[in-house]
Amino acid sequence: MNFEFTNEVAYVAGFIIGDGNLATTRYLVRAVEENENFVQKFVEIFNKAFGKKPKTYFDKFNNSHVVYTHSKRIWEFLKNELEIPVGDKTRTTVIPLAIADANVEIKSAFLSGIFDAEGSVVKLVNKKYPNGYPQIQLKMHNPKFVKGIHEMLKSLGIDSSLYSYADFALIYIRGTEQSRMFSKIVGFNHYIKAQKLGYFL
Repeated sequence: MNFEFTNEVAYVAGFIIGDGNLATTRYLVRAVEENENFVQKFVEIFNKAFGKKPKTYFDKFNNSHVVYTHSKRIWEFLKNELEIPVGDKTRTTVIPLAIADANVEIKSAFLSGIFDAEGSVVKLVNKKYPNGYPQIQLKMHNPKFVKGIHEMLKSLGIDSSLYSYADFALIYIRGTEQSRMFSKIVGFNHYIKAQKLGYFL
């Protein structure tokens, strides 16, 4: 292993699985995010993880910021040690064994990266709960991978509901109690999502 396997490394791996990729050429590692403030936070975490500060640019066609670096060492580490597929990874990503066998803090950091990339927070209102209740949700086009996330949440004591379909899968973490549990154990680094969840709680 070329890098110390830290919480920051696990977080970056989770975020890249959710909203990034390893390019097929030039050892390019990149992540994509719309919010500029969070991009700066991600740059800090990436730099702490790998000792290399990535560059950024704004992609006006996709209205998003791209964080990127060219590094054979980091690219190969993410590919070989954390099993992130090269190129299109939509259907081929798996839960890395290094994460599955890791301690609670590493798993939590990895999940935080996943949910910062692909998760969302909403407030649901119905007749039974007229004042509403929070729901954290995750949608990805890889049912097998999402099932692994569901099982990892369960291993950390967080109850969630899993709905699998042919082309995608959903996870819902419902209610104040479980949302607080998620916030305590996993949490969001993405300040907009963290702020929204905190408001609902």
